[in-house]
Amino acid sequence: NKDFQNVTKSNSGTLQLIASAVDIDGTLTISGSTTVDLNGQGLTVGTLDNAGTGTLLLEGGEAVTITTMDTAEGLVKYDGSGTYGSLSLNNYYNVEFNNAATGDWTAGGAMDVNGTMTLTDGTFRQGGNTLNVGGTFSIANGAVFVKATGAQALTFDNTGDLTDGNGTAVDLGNVTI
Repeated sequence: NKDFQNVTKSNSGTLQLIASAVDIDGTLTISGSTTVDLNGQGLTVGTLDNAGTGTLLLEGGEAVTITTMDTAEGLVKYDGSGTYGSLSLNNYYNVEFNNAATGDWTAGGAMDVNGTMTLTDGTFRQGGNTLNVGGTFSIANGAVFVKATGAQALTFDNTGDLTDGNGTAVDLGNVTI
């Protein structure tokens, strides 16, 4: 486990974790067009400041704890090729799921997306959880959305569009607008 007080990734390019989990007691700042790729490693951080178009890249099975999550900007992207039964994070600004139709992710609790939710490829399962989306919810052709296992709602709680690129409409379950 590597331990730091504050870490900033700026400018461009990708910072990829290699061999161990990272513990950042203060703030992890991801700014500009940069990416921090957890590469399957764990992350514990006091505050995530995902400034502008910064990206936090996960597979889906990492142990991630973020005390204060930036849900006003930035992207969290999942690109794992396995089946991930319970995601560690539940609050996002923008979130994307994308892995050549082999990734399979299930929400780990009530999920709140303040910006856009994009299913580019793979399968996202709502599980037994509520899901709130504040912006656009986009399901690309070939991507799969699996509605809640119970009566939990998919709520559109702001302005945005719903786009479904599949030939057959996806069953979204209980929807609240």
